[in-house]
Amino acid sequence: MKLTVGTKEFKVKVATTPETQQRGLIGVKPGSIPKNAGLVSKYTIATPVTITMKGMKFPIDVVFIREDKVQKVVPAEPDQEDISINDVSTDVLEVPKGSADGIKKGD
Repeated sequence: MKLTVGTKEFKVKVATTPETQQRGLIGVKPGSIPKNAGLVSKYTIATPVTITMKGMKFPIDVVFIREDKVQKVVPAEPDQEDISINDVSTDVLEVPKGSADGIKKGD
């Protein structure tokens, strides 16, 4: 699936089950994801989302989205825990670090 955020287009896999959303990009080899690819977790209702990087081997950018608008971009490092924005989101995009450069709130 293609996902456009601001002026950037990403080729993403979609995580729709609690298991795939919780796993995220854990287990993916560093350098194996191009800058224009990632994973988007889609939620049927807006929900508070907390990301953990336990077991991750590389840093990522986490893009919190609600109703097709970017709420916040949060850089995340391996083994970092409790990444959240104190709000509800409908989608969360995970991409390699630096891929979300230039994406801003409201895009």
